[in-house]
Amino acid sequence: YLLHFAAWKHRGIYITGNALVSAAGIAIIWWLPLPRNFQTGVTSALLVMFAAALNPRWHGVFRIVPKELICGYLFAVGCSLNVGFHTMDASVGPLSPEVLLMALLFALNCVAIACYERKTDAAADPNSISQTWPGIVRLYPALLVTFGVFAAFVVPRSIDPELILLTAAVTLMAWIWLGMGWH
Repeated sequence: YLLHFAAWKHRGIYITGNALVSAAGIAIIWWLPLPRNFQTGVTSALLVMFAAALNPRWHGVFRIVPKELICGYLFAVGCSLNVGFHTMDASVGPLSPEVLLMALLFALNCVAIACYERKTDAAADPNSISQTWPGIVRLYPALLVTFGVFAAFVVPRSIDPELILLTAAVTLMAWIWLGMGWH
């Protein structure tokens, strides 16, 4: 975050920082006992992002996926894989249902923050989802309802405590969203 939003005007710090962070990320990914295809995919993504950092003309090219969604996924991977490694749970992986559901929850939270701060982001953060996809502000309540309906369909058919907790969290987010008048 600091490299991309605070140091981007200082080219030397920006490039050196990106090189160090990319190298550290690649080293950690290959050190961890992750599936080889995941390691290769993450390494490729880091190298593409580093190449984009080196070439200022590429800065707008890679905005296919909003940063709020990437943040939600990376946070979920970071939270869940550590637990999976310590418990030796072979079913937990970067694309397991638990990780993807947590990523969706975290991404919905990031989108809610971006929607709430859309006026501030208009001046300070042109990369916010509320700026790159302005319709998300109207669409966000429908996203919450859709996730809630999905959870209501899945939870009665499952006894997974993760699904029940995720459903409760999304319901709480919906109440906060509607109660605070952010829409």
